[in-house]
Amino acid sequence: MAELAIQPGELPRGEGAAEAKRKPKSKFGVGFWILVFFAFLKDTTDFLLNLSVVGAPLTVATGFVMNTIVGLYLWAVGVRPTATKVATFGVSFIIDVFPGTSFIPATTFNLLFIRYLENLEQRPEQ
Repeated sequence: MAELAIQPGELPRGEGAAEAKRKPKSKFGVGFWILVFFAFLKDTTDFLLNLSVVGAPLTVATGFVMNTIVGLYLWAVGVRPTATKVATFGVSFIIDVFPGTSFIPATTFNLLFIRYLENLEQRPEQ
């Protein structure tokens, strides 16, 4: 059976032609927005948990778990961990740990800021 090879500069034909013309898959598709929803839900429940003395320690645990999930998701979709992006995780966790700052939706802002940074990095030079 003969192997079909595509020469450099040649477009594929047949079944693979449509796939080759597609744009690269977005890192921030539906999965990202589902994660933003859960981050917002977590930030909202953190605010409510901090209203009670019993629930306040749970915010540290939920913050750690959610930041871990966010980090794993971003790693899985190929987001490169720059110093700025890693620092946003630290700031987000610190905001989650300190009482009285639970009104700030830090995890949600963290996700949206990382998306903004990724879009800046992928923007073509003008």
